[in-house]
Amino acid sequence: FCTGQSVVKLEGDSVTLDLQRPAETGIKRIIWSFNLNTDIVTYYSNYKLKTEDEFKDKVYFNSRTFSLLVKNLRKSDSGIYRAEGPGGWVLAEYRLRVLEPVEAPVLTLVTYWSTGDSCHVTVNCTGGDRSLMSSCDNTSCSPEGGASTDSTLSMSVRDDIISCNHSNPFSWKSQTIEINRQCFSDIGGKCILFLCFMDVFTCLPLQFISVSWSFICCGLLCWIFSQFAESSSDLCTSAHHGFCCYCSSHPRETNHFIIISLY
Repeated sequence: FCTGQSVVKLEGDSVTLDLQRPAETGIKRIIWSFNLNTDIVTYYSNYKLKTEDEFKDKVYFNSRTFSLLVKNLRKSDSGIYRAEGPGGWVLAEYRLRVLEPVEAPVLTLVTYWSTGDSCHVTVNCTGGDRSLMSSCDNTSCSPEGGASTDSTLSMSVRDDIISCNHSNPFSWKSQTIEINRQCFSDIGGKCILFLCFMDVFTCLPLQFISVSWSFICCGLLCWIFSQFAESSSDLCTSAHHGFCCYCSSHPRETNHFIIISLY
């Protein structure tokens, strides 16, 4: 008796099932069956071959090697395939499992914030009917609520790229995002510089400056402003929703300040 050999294939593939024991010389009959109770093909020594109607477009029997080719696999083709000789002598047995190719995962940004030069994000990776929420920085990802027991979904970071991987034993797909772009967006617009007078509640546009990185614009212009103010300016280099930064000298010493925003 042959122990069933496990075989895993993807939908749409084909598989060749060979005999696991050599057939005796002059063997009179070989039967390939499905799930032990449904005949697929019956081969006789006088080269007669009978293929059951439901398998005629599904299989090909090699009368020289006695192997069985199963084509265009579907999940319904999963099961036990057995070849038997005269007297029920088992010549081969396979346990076939047919898997669907995985779907491409969806990687969604939930929240983000920055600390100095580091970007921190919370992302949700969804694949099929499963999801994985993780907190990531520029070097690593940690699943929310502790280690994940789901082996089909995983998160990783390399070279500031977050990858969400959806896999099964024979296929995988991934989705990525660049982490720094979430915190330090390359807006590529213009900064508009306003000089505001608190006593008359008036803001006057002073200058437009083209920049690639909004926080560079903010830092530079706030630094310039601080050189003319009587005290150090408050510097904010965050860039969210079009607002660039806010610069002011000490409120007790002056009644004007500068706002830099994106155009």
